[in-house]
Amino acid sequence: MNQDLTTLVFKIDNKEPVELLSLTRSMLSVTSQFDKFNLKKGHTSEAKLYVKEVRKGSIIIELFDISVTAGLIPFVENVNVVVEFAENIKKVFDFFRGKVPNEDKPKLTTNDCDDYINMVNPVALDGGSTLSVYITGKVKGDINISVPSMDANAIQNGLKREKEILKQKELKSIEHKQILTLYQAVDKKKGNKGIIESLYTKPLGLIFENDDDREKILYNPIQNPLKYAFIVDVRVEEINNTPSAYRILKYYEDESFEL
Repeated sequence: MNQDLTTLVFKIDNKEPVELLSLTRSMLSVTSQFDKFNLKKGHTSEAKLYVKEVRKGSIIIELFDISVTAGLIPFVENVNVVVEFAENIKKVFDFFRGKVPNEDKPKLTTNDCDDYINMVNPVALDGGSTLSVYITGKVKGDINISVPSMDANAIQNGLKREKEILKQKELKSIEHKQILTLYQAVDKKKGNKGIIESLYTKPLGLIFENDDDREKILYNPIQNPLKYAFIVDVRVEEINNTPSAYRILKYYEDESFEL
């Protein structure tokens, strides 16, 4: 591996053997969060994890983005993304172990909560272990995160509470049995738009929670989807407090009707 490439290193100093499933879920959660973070920066991310070293008492794993060596992401931007991602991890860990004030609370989804819970789980399960996260390569600044087992448990407990709060908010935000009409229907997963006049007058993109409902709404051979009223449970997704898409959670086929 290129020694000049900026990478993020996860080191587990363990006292007990690390359960393989827990370690795998932890590292998959790291790549999931890195890909999500990278995509927010406008890049196509292809994060890979490499086991750098395994020895008695420690496991060292390196996060590496193959998009950099492929020339898809400039080296300088890779440095910035890796550093910012490490800073983001630190903010999440520090908040949920009570090291930063409430006004600095990170914005997470329920899936984010699951990822960070998994991320520290190998250390949480081993009372004498520590997770260290640091950066290698040509980088300015000093980012070194240390999470002992007791802190890992505190982080998990805080994230579990946050996940329950988020789940309750999501339940309250579901709009039941709304009338959806299609504004634009295309023969692919992306590009479909619809209107629910009771919620928002402009057409929004459609995100289907399951493929079965998508097929029934868009591809039913005996109905013209543009001349049909679909009864659905929906959640309005927002970007910067502005409605951006309808997430279709459930389709009531028997209650829908032709216009």
